[in-house]
Amino acid sequence: NWDYTLSQLFAPALAGIENGTDYDWWDACTGTGHVFKHSVSVAGGSRIASYFISGSHSDVKGIVMNDTYSRNTLRANVDVNVTDWLKVGTNLSVAFLDYSGESPSIGSLKETNPVVSPYDKDGNIIRNPFGNSALNPFIYGQSDDMEKKHQINAVLYGIVDIPWVRGLQYKANYSYRLNAANDANFNPDKANFLGEASKSYKNDYYWLMDNIVSYNRTF
Repeated sequence: NWDYTLSQLFAPALAGIENGTDYDWWDACTGTGHVFKHSVSVAGGSRIASYFISGSHSDVKGIVMNDTYSRNTLRANVDVNVTDWLKVGTNLSVAFLDYSGESPSIGSLKETNPVVSPYDKDGNIIRNPFGNSALNPFIYGQSDDMEKKHQINAVLYGIVDIPWVRGLQYKANYSYRLNAANDANFNPDKANFLGEASKSYKNDYYWLMDNIVSYNRTF
């Protein structure tokens, strides 16, 4: 019979064999995922005005620990005939996205040993459970991680049919887009157990103004 005590296994693995440890790392890191989406909308109008308003919520959970995503959106389209020669309207969409949560290292997970547990008897995570320099893959999953974004897209327009010049039209379009990100991450065990933290903000703005004059008449 093989005498594992004479092998090159590290002490935690030898102890795990002795006490019958059989830990399923992959099962602990994965689970059943889901995709939930809910939406509602309302629309209406008359000879003077029309509107369409909708909202939605999405909740996605992947099969890997902390692989989650949520999204909330709002959309509104409004058109108003102010007079027989003036029409105004807007197309607006807003989205809030949340990618918070850091997943364990899948690459390191495939090299784990089932006779070693990632946690001690008190439930605390063990930094080097294998007895060598390899980090516990679950350390990354312990991060306090925030990754949120929001987006705004808006279009405002006005159309003027010049009353005293048949076929002459002026149209003004104003487009605005905002992409904002707010990211933060902290883990006391990263950076060789010295701890690592990061935080960043990002805002990108874009706008465009179009002034269009057209003349269309058949003689």
